[in-house]
Amino acid sequence: MQARGFVVGIIFSSLLTVSGFAQQPQPKITPDLQAEIARAKAGDFIRIIVRLRNQLPLEARDKALSERSKAGRRKALVAALRQYAARAEEKVLGEMRRLEQQRLVRNLKPLWISTVITAEAQVEAIRALAELEDIEYIKQDLLRPTLQATSWGVTQINADDVWAHVPPYTGTGVVVAVLDTGVDLAHTDLHNRLWINAAEDIDHDGQFTAADNNGIDDDGNGFIDDVVGWNFGNNNNNPVDFQGHGTHVAGTIAGDGTNGTATGVAPGAKLMVLRYSASIATGQAEAWQGMQYALDNNADIVSFSSGWKDAWAPDYTTWRQNSDTLIDGGVLFVVAAGNDGPHVAAPGDVLTPGRVPRVLCVGATDNADAIAGFSSNGPTSWQSVAPFNDYIWPPGLLKPDVSAPGVSVLSCQNGGGYVDSATWSGTSMATPHASGLAALLLNKDSSLLPHELSYIIRETAVDLGSAGPDNVFGYGRINALDAINLAYPGAGAYDLSVTGTSQVWTTTDIWVDNNDDGAEDDPIRNTTNHLYARVRNLGGRAVANVEVKFYFADVGTIGIGGFDPNDDGDPADGNFMYIASYRIPVLGPAGSSQDTAIAVVPWLVPTPTGDHWCVGIGMVAPPPNAPEANRVNNRAFRNFFNILMALSEVRAFEFLVYPNPRGPHDPFDLEFDARRLPPGMQIDFQVDERIAEEWFRKKQGFREVEHLPLKNLDYESPLQGAGVPRERVVRLAEGIGRLQGIRVPEGKPVRVRLVLRAPKKLPAAPKRDALLVINQRVDEKAIGGLTLNVKLQAGKKPAKQGANR
Repeated sequence: MQARGFVVGIIFSSLLTVSGFAQQPQPKITPDLQAEIARAKAGDFIRIIVRLRNQLPLEARDKALSERSKAGRRKALVAALRQYAARAEEKVLGEMRRLEQQRLVRNLKPLWISTVITAEAQVEAIRALAELEDIEYIKQDLLRPTLQATSWGVTQINADDVWAHVPPYTGTGVVVAVLDTGVDLAHTDLHNRLWINAAEDIDHDGQFTAADNNGIDDDGNGFIDDVVGWNFGNNNNNPVDFQGHGTHVAGTIAGDGTNGTATGVAPGAKLMVLRYSASIATGQAEAWQGMQYALDNNADIVSFSSGWKDAWAPDYTTWRQNSDTLIDGGVLFVVAAGNDGPHVAAPGDVLTPGRVPRVLCVGATDNADAIAGFSSNGPTSWQSVAPFNDYIWPPGLLKPDVSAPGVSVLSCQNGGGYVDSATWSGTSMATPHASGLAALLLNKDSSLLPHELSYIIRETAVDLGSAGPDNVFGYGRINALDAINLAYPGAGAYDLSVTGTSQVWTTTDIWVDNNDDGAEDDPIRNTTNHLYARVRNLGGRAVANVEVKFYFADVGTIGIGGFDPNDDGDPADGNFMYIASYRIPVLGPAGSSQDTAIAVVPWLVPTPTGDHWCVGIGMVAPPPNAPEANRVNNRAFRNFFNILMALSEVRAFEFLVYPNPRGPHDPFDLEFDARRLPPGMQIDFQVDERIAEEWFRKKQGFREVEHLPLKNLDYESPLQGAGVPRERVVRLAEGIGRLQGIRVPEGKPVRVRLVLRAPKKLPAAPKRDALLVINQRVDEKAIGGLTLNVKLQAGKKPAKQGANR
């Protein structure tokens, strides 16, 4: 069966190049627009997206999102966006209005959801705009046939059981914006489900009637007589459905069964009708305007059964920014994965904005819970999209998030009644099922934030396909009854942590895997490595958009005082080198299947100047998350330092011991932990005899030995030479040794030496992961350290090697 909405061609006009326009391309004009300019004839208008350099600063956004209440955050965010855009767009908008007066620009629409201006412009105007300093780029907004049609599944997802729940939930009090082809406003199953803009409802009858069209913008929101929503495709207040797709989607969300068939998952919800297309082909600008309207007019959910293929060159940056703004403002954005089967090679199968990390992306299943052949598969990647450049492929980001019924779906028909169940299939039909489920959850608890809704919907999905979440079904097919019954506290706090560390210096939860085979590798210098970290939420509440920040230092030191000076878990104020960040869209509460996530970033390892690499990570959860109470465990470290030793070989290493960063003159312990080192391996620790008197006064697990000169080593020590005192030496006598209550003279780093002497024979069963871990401890808390991975091998002396192959 052919799925409706499959794209078989692209509507375009063949235009001739106008002589006299053969100019050098301007850098701010994107290649797709340059190509369109080359084809344009004199007087042609081209749909454009003008993105400005200045976007609302992060600190201003965070300040707005720090409001305590959900409604207060949205109000503050909208106000901040409006005020900033008014200033940022003033100069460019003035120039565009001047060009509009010259009839070189038309349909001018500034947006504040991001500082973007959309319009239609002639080539002369585009070239003039490209000279403006405030503009980041100008991109073509080509009309594309984006509808993704296909849902019967009210009983399949147990929504009808939720209506019979005690107490029952039907979506009452929840507003779902249907961003689509419009809705049949007179359909008997939908007429009473329409959201009514009370300020524009002149006769106060709670209905959309002719009396409401008084030609006045009664609520002052910039839209005259927007009683039930708006038609952005034609820029009027009549969002009636021209094609049937939007009516079908609306019926699956909230059709109330007045005409005899219950098609809606949430028949008590209200539908804000936002028609974003004037024909089967549409542009991105109208969709963004609809998102902005939904945010400004207090929608709870936006259901968007559409998207753009990679081949159509969507404006990824603006899509991601606008989606994040919508979600930060408290609006769940539910989006179709797309109908691209037979599939595009990963990671380009899922449409935009379904590929945006924080949206709830939905695939399609049939009535046997098999995946629909047309349903787009993940993963997705943003590694080539500035300024994000994240979710490297492989492994990419899991998408879709969930799946829902989307094959041969019965729902409302344009003109009344119901559409033949054999004709509507697609992820478009799956998406409104998930939107309706979100409405049921908000009916139960209106305080739930978008990421909490996503968490609950994913956590309670029926696992299909391979065990656990995958890039075909996501977390599985949604289940409304289990979602309603999930015991989610909605209170308490989240607590970010690196797993398995217990505040110990070294952790196996940071690793390098260069070929993505699941086995740990050594970092390779002058090569882009894949650096991983496993993180966990130890708290009782889900957390959103967690930024895992990766840093490195080329060091031979003990002490991490410069990593996070203010001790807030965020290393941004430290002196390690920034690598990249990974954002976890949702991290579930402790004990859930989503309480642990793996972050991965590319790491171009330069040639080290010191002995080894140290990698540190820190985690932050920006607003609208509440401030994290416990940030002590938001940091973790891993040394990458391999020592390859031949039998009987002696190896010496020098490093610096730093003072306690919280008290440079305060005492601390130095702990040596030999983990699985082969029998016969000797570990000597040498320090300047001027400080040895204090350092060796109180020792456990060590014995002092005679200093042995280091001969036949490819090594020169700064500790040796004329006028430099001798060292004193202690040898590790047990598995763990500790020098207690030592201080660093004058609060300055001290250079020390570590000497390893390999045994003469290989052990019977040599260990691959023999470690020597050195921890600097204060009150039993590790505040710095060094980890050496010792590999013993037979044969000739190996080449000197660290973690910098």
